[in-house]
Amino acid sequence: LKNNSRGREEVPFIITNNRPKFIYYECIKPPVASEYRLLPYVNYTCTASSEEPEEGPYEPGYAKFLFDSDTTNNWHSRYTGTCPSYPHWLEIDTRTPKKVDGFVIKLRGNENKPRLIKVSGSNDKKEWQEVGTFELKKINKPQAIYFRETMKLRYLKIDLLSGQNEEPHSSITYIKLFQNK
Repeated sequence: LKNNSRGREEVPFIITNNRPKFIYYECIKPPVASEYRLLPYVNYTCTASSEEPEEGPYEPGYAKFLFDSDTTNNWHSRYTGTCPSYPHWLEIDTRTPKKVDGFVIKLRGNENKPRLIKVSGSNDKKEWQEVGTFELKKINKPQAIYFRETMKLRYLKIDLLSGQNEEPHSSITYIKLFQNK
């Protein structure tokens, strides 16, 4: 069985949600940073379904914090006043189309972590190509999300479908797009 999506050696896979999931790359082997090159943030912007404003009693949680390189800042959905529950969404604009093989996501270190995400890409915000649905681990370490194939995209949309617990809130420290080496 050949993994044509990654162009590497032959490996076994299982079928999940009518799609192959390669055992070595997606089930057993943890992501290794030396396998990809992080793309630099150059004027990226991000919008979100909700964010905690500065006027709240706690620290602000703006979507722009995903790209500020300060890991003490985090995006988090609004948790004061009207608190929307899942699903939440984030929409990243890279300003120019880029070839992307995936992204690294670091969840915030508390209990408000997303679990199930759906990822889509676009160049015009009119036609979206679904990349896939991914399950995040409840860990405080960066997690790599590999696309099945390289995508050229300007916009990346991440729908946060559910959380690790029953809380309606969600939070993420950063998202870094990458290309395979």
